[in-house]
Amino acid sequence: MSETEKSISETIHELNEVFSESNKFKELEQAIKTFEKLVEKGLIKKRGNNLLSQSDLLNQNHFNYNK
Repeated sequence: MSETEKSISETIHELNEVFSESNKFKELEQAIKTFEKLVEKGLIKKRGNNLLSQSDLLNQNHFNYNK
């Protein structure tokens, strides 16, 4: 393991100790668990790329109304 990797590993370990005692961090973890449960139940869905692709746009039915 290089010095950089050791330094990063140590920093991550130190931050994990600091955040594990934080009440805000615990609240965030609880919110994430609640969110995952709601996703599993199908009540909500994870946000992502829900935009139509170019091929989906081309395959849609389009209606043109002339005035």
